[in-house]
Amino acid sequence: MPRRLALFLLLAAFAAPMPAAAQYFGQNKVKYSRFDFKVLETEHFDVYYYDREREAALDVARMAERSYARLTRVLRHQFKERKPIILYASHSDFQQTNTTPGEVGEGTGGFTDFLKHRNVIPLTGSYDDIAHVLQHEMVHQFQYDVWSGGRAGGGLQTILAVNPPLWFVEGMAEYFSIGELDPNTAMWIRDATAEGKLPTIQQLETDPRIFPYRFGQSIITYIGERWGDEAVGAILLGSRSGSLEGATRRVIGLDYRQLGDQWREAMQQRYLPELATRNKGRDISQPLLTKEISEGTLHLAPALSPDGSLVAYFSEKDFYFVDLWLADGRTGKPMRRLLSSTWSSNYETFRFINSAASWSPDGTLLAFAAKRGPKDDIVLVDVKRNKEVRRISVDLSGVTTPSWSPDGKQLVFTGYDGGLSDLFTIKTDGTGLTRLTNDKYADLHPTWSPDGRTIAFTTDRGPGTNFDLLTIGNYRLATLDLATSRVEILPGMDVGKNVNPQWAPDGKSLAFVSDRSGVSNIFLFDLDDQKPYQLTDFYTGAQGITPLSPILSWAPKADELAYVYYEDAEYDVYKLANPRALKREPWTPASPTITTARRDTTNAVSAPVAGGSALYRGARGLRPADSLVRVDSLAPRSEVSIIALMDSAQLGLPDTAGFTERKYKVGFSPDYVARPSIGYARDNFGNGFFGGTTVSLSDMLGDRQLIFSGYVNGRIDEAQFLSAYANLSRRVNWAVGLQQDPYFFYQGSFITDGPTDFEQTFVTRYRRLVLRSAFAQAAYPFSRFARIEGGLRATNVDDAILDINEVYDPFTGALTRDIFQERTGLGSVGFVQPSMALVYDNALWGYLGPMIGRSARFELAPTIGGWSYLQATADHRRYDKVVGPFTLATRLLYSGRTGRDADRFSLYLGFPELLRGYTSGSFFRNECSSTPDDPNSATGCAALDQLVGTSFAVGNAELRFPILSPNWSWVPRAIPPIEGAFFYDIGVAWNGSSRVAWSREPGESPAAVRTPLRSAGVSLRTNLFGLVVLRFDFAKPLARPGTGAFWTISFGPTF
Repeated sequence: MPRRLALFLLLAAFAAPMPAAAQYFGQNKVKYSRFDFKVLETEHFDVYYYDREREAALDVARMAERSYARLTRVLRHQFKERKPIILYASHSDFQQTNTTPGEVGEGTGGFTDFLKHRNVIPLTGSYDDIAHVLQHEMVHQFQYDVWSGGRAGGGLQTILAVNPPLWFVEGMAEYFSIGELDPNTAMWIRDATAEGKLPTIQQLETDPRIFPYRFGQSIITYIGERWGDEAVGAILLGSRSGSLEGATRRVIGLDYRQLGDQWREAMQQRYLPELATRNKGRDISQPLLTKEISEGTLHLAPALSPDGSLVAYFSEKDFYFVDLWLADGRTGKPMRRLLSSTWSSNYETFRFINSAASWSPDGTLLAFAAKRGPKDDIVLVDVKRNKEVRRISVDLSGVTTPSWSPDGKQLVFTGYDGGLSDLFTIKTDGTGLTRLTNDKYADLHPTWSPDGRTIAFTTDRGPGTNFDLLTIGNYRLATLDLATSRVEILPGMDVGKNVNPQWAPDGKSLAFVSDRSGVSNIFLFDLDDQKPYQLTDFYTGAQGITPLSPILSWAPKADELAYVYYEDAEYDVYKLANPRALKREPWTPASPTITTARRDTTNAVSAPVAGGSALYRGARGLRPADSLVRVDSLAPRSEVSIIALMDSAQLGLPDTAGFTERKYKVGFSPDYVARPSIGYARDNFGNGFFGGTTVSLSDMLGDRQLIFSGYVNGRIDEAQFLSAYANLSRRVNWAVGLQQDPYFFYQGSFITDGPTDFEQTFVTRYRRLVLRSAFAQAAYPFSRFARIEGGLRATNVDDAILDINEVYDPFTGALTRDIFQERTGLGSVGFVQPSMALVYDNALWGYLGPMIGRSARFELAPTIGGWSYLQATADHRRYDKVVGPFTLATRLLYSGRTGRDADRFSLYLGFPELLRGYTSGSFFRNECSSTPDDPNSATGCAALDQLVGTSFAVGNAELRFPILSPNWSWVPRAIPPIEGAFFYDIGVAWNGSSRVAWSREPGESPAAVRTPLRSAGVSLRTNLFGLVVLRFDFAKPLARPGTGAFWTISFGPTF
């Protein structure tokens, strides 16, 4: 009986359309733009760019060679082949890249992949930021080059053996791209020190709730300070033997536990004394948006309304994704979510890291930047009605920080074009776009003066910036006179990052943020006496996610200043009333400061370090690893220091005359090669040989992909193989391929006499079907969430009976001949199947399944030829947050076939993924256990027939809730996420010889009259190792009298 049911399911699988380039649901990476890439060949790099970014690309190529010269000296390693650097002119362009299959989020500033060693970055309009990210990702290229033995695509086994932790990989990259413990990372370390949350290295490697990047940078900085920067390179090179911790022990003489303990002690000694002399945000100002008041741990880019009664801000609040929120400006109590970017194609992202919203002077409209399609728009929203009233589109790559003019008729903003940033103005009706600046300088955070005559902004203009030498000075404040277009750099800005200016209500001063003291504090620049004044003296700092994130907002009518403050690993918003009252003496370089950890590169103090006796080979030979270096004037040369190298602006800086430009040509290289297997065995279905492999290739941009996969088990004509080509270079994604899949279905075993009078044959019979097909598939995405799919598949199904014959002596049981196979052909059938589907999916996933959003798929797939039927699918799912952590998940699903050959392919309703409490095994243990095999039954059991048909319809409802979540601080990190659910399922299956009714009259057959089957119960599911979802369903079938509730175990997420 089970054999018959299984055969139905197998044939159904053959008849289903099998998309090669599409997926059932899933969101889209839309290729809105066509990028005509070219290549700049330098000595060590191939720099990929397109014409719009050519000017910046030439400078990036020069930066790359300089960064290589720095890193190759300090790491004592050289590339054996040129490495690729792929540039995108904006973050919107960057999000269209196919060099990574996954979504590129707002917080991704660049990445390097291990297989091709591609350094992929967007140009951000700031050369300082570009140089930092470029060198950061280049450190990863050095790391991967070491682990791969100098050959891209190699060394997979090495990196699996090393298994480098993120704290080392990212900490090293950040340290060797900055050269010191910068104020941003120092803020994290000071905060963790004060809160008693400095992690151990073991916690950095095992606790997913700890963000390891900043702590890793601090640890690598600590190693560099104590043992020299070359020690870090020595650890990297030494890890090729397979153990990063072992390499660390050999170089510095400490294991991870000892290193972590000493690092934590050093940080406590450095930063804890400052607690007594520095302030926290709540010491001088009012908490406005905090976890206790407003929920969430991210409260970013606050924008106070002119009268201070409202505040708009970005936050994840009680969810996982950042949206635009509105709260009471007095109490901080959230009022409502203004707009959501997480499931709306109109607001794919709000640029919440580098941008902020701005209120109109009358307090009715809110202006902010939002991505839609290939670029950013300026969106104007009526706050009271919570309605978008205008969307201003500009022909630029990106937009951030729009700010209103005092008369409410214009907006000033930072626009990005070709990877460079400039200031622009535009009228609020979308006309009159005017460029105010046009140069390579970074022009950020513009804001209009109260009298409407001047724009204040952040820039890297100044004596430290030289684009010929590619030296970029610090960020300063500047003003632009709209009447004369004259830019004036404000004095007193020679030290630190000075960013995010905000005008005082009277227009006589500017509030801004500066880390000149090593801590991000709020300052005031007096335009009358032309001097800066320090208003705060914080312990952690006033800063957003990055040092360039906007964090200030000054409400002119209320004279209140809101700012973001970092504390206890959370970004909160505080409010200062009358901030100018904090003005004291002008700031001078002699003012007390909290300096960052920047060591003297000419004289280091010798100090013993407990814990090891290894020797370290430095620039002057061997020295004990547990001691620091004393550099004296008699030394032949000092050890290489990344800080000193970063100060060498012309080191390795080439001229562009040495570069070669060429057009990009498509060439394929391996992404993945499965280890081939080959063998010989006498007990298989064929001639004894078996083996296979998979090879995946793509071009450098990831736009074109090839896959070859095959596995042979005896006979070539029964081999499994796939050969496919996918083209993702345009908005329409398409793929073509050839595929063969054999399926074997056990038909039983029996004994026959012969072939001689003294022999018998033990026969094992299989039904063998080989599916051979050629396919073409295409998908056109309308947006990130919606697409249309089309496909065409030509299929041949070869049917046969395979008998595996074992001839033996019936008296001894010994085989008398070699095992041989006989095949009896049952014919073949061919058909062509076009398909068309409309797909929508904006659902957001958690650890165990979708949490919020909608998914839908509507598909038609007729067959033409040997088989003739129409297959239709309609699947709609929605996920709604009910209250707190509870989610209501619902699904309505229809799937079926109609037509001449529809009855060939039966569908089964009783899978746990469809209708729980009706598994076939439970029927054979209960209703069918005493029922004789009915030759007229589809399954051999009449009670089970009601679950089999050519069509079915299902409705499901689940109330889901977390039981244990990694987001809860009290949950041990070793415990996987566990979710519970109460569920109710209803479904019915039917075919052409049955009818559907709500109830069945006495005497009517369950197979002839199909009524809805129902079940209810509870479910538990957990995510094992982040790889697979394990589900336990306790279901009570409500349409099976006498059958109690029972458990089923299955794998995979629920609907």
